[in-house]
Amino acid sequence: MFGPDYELGACPRCSNLGDELDATRVHLNHRDVTLICFSRAPIDRLIAYKGRMGWQFPYVSTYGTEFPFDFGLALTPEQAQEMPEVKGMFNNPPRGLRTGGDRSEPSSRTACARARASSPSRARTEACTTPTR
Repeated sequence: MFGPDYELGACPRCSNLGDELDATRVHLNHRDVTLICFSRAPIDRLIAYKGRMGWQFPYVSTYGTEFPFDFGLALTPEQAQEMPEVKGMFNNPPRGLRTGGDRSEPSSRTACARARASSPSRARTEACTTPTR
């Protein structure tokens, strides 16, 4: 949802999912299940965004750790390029991540993700995917 270098906000699809999580939590808690979300951005940015969105679910930062990579929850640029679904998303972003009147141009978040994925100075990138039908 929130990469460590994002400047313009979070992924709109992930944010929409976040809006639905609080209602679900009560049912999960009754079944002794805990829902927790993480992002790779610094915690101060996550707390501010969570407050702005009015979310109540636990939201933690993995900034500066290998946690998301150790558990296969984030991809290195090399891993992202090896996955046809992710590579396709970078090459042809979903409509919701494009800008312009016809939404044909990639958004700045998509352009930023592409730049991070192809930049040799960046060791890691975060991918946000939405299942397609």
